[in-house]
Amino acid sequence: MGNRLELLYELDKLFEVCKGCPAAGGRTDLKACKTCDTYEQIRNIGKKIEEKEKKINVKKISVSEYIEMRYRNLKSGIEIAEYFDMTISKLNNWIKKHRTEVDKEYKVQFGPLTKAELVIATKNRISESVAMNRITNKFYDRQKAITQTTEKEAKDTAWKELAHLAKQNKIPYNTYIYRIKNGTPHIEAATKAAYKRNKKAN
Repeated sequence: MGNRLELLYELDKLFEVCKGCPAAGGRTDLKACKTCDTYEQIRNIGKKIEEKEKKINVKKISVSEYIEMRYRNLKSGIEIAEYFDMTISKLNNWIKKHRTEVDKEYKVQFGPLTKAELVIATKNRISESVAMNRITNKFYDRQKAITQTTEKEAKDTAWKELAHLAKQNKIPYNTYIYRIKNGTPHIEAATKAAYKRNKKAN
């Protein structure tokens, strides 16, 4: 009797014996059971299974793996428990035991930007809200979230970056925005002199 499946199979056979027992009447919680060899065998096998599960789970589950599955892959507690071949109650006990480490790792991966990260994001013209949206909703790696600008994001923010140039060229802000909305290239919208209408004489 070595692996977990063999132990479970053996348990099934023992429970079949219990079902036909006139003293127990199909139950295993009577006083009569405590003096029964079958009952003792069931208890011993249960302990072996529990010990095997402990050994398996200690080797398999880690804080980083749990965070990855729970918050990046959005797996439920039941799915995680099944993946690690453990019951949901054992998983919950593991979470309670490792709560401090789990919270710490979660903050490292999904917490607010640090001052250093915010400086890098600002240099790359990435706002804090955009970076955090990438981290928490799009599951970007933190470094990628504060350094990489996508083509779409670049287009979305280009007009803001050239607004100061329009101001230097004495182009009214409303005129600049009107040009952008009507498809004028950003650089042209910010540099082409505004047309001035001559006032009609009375």
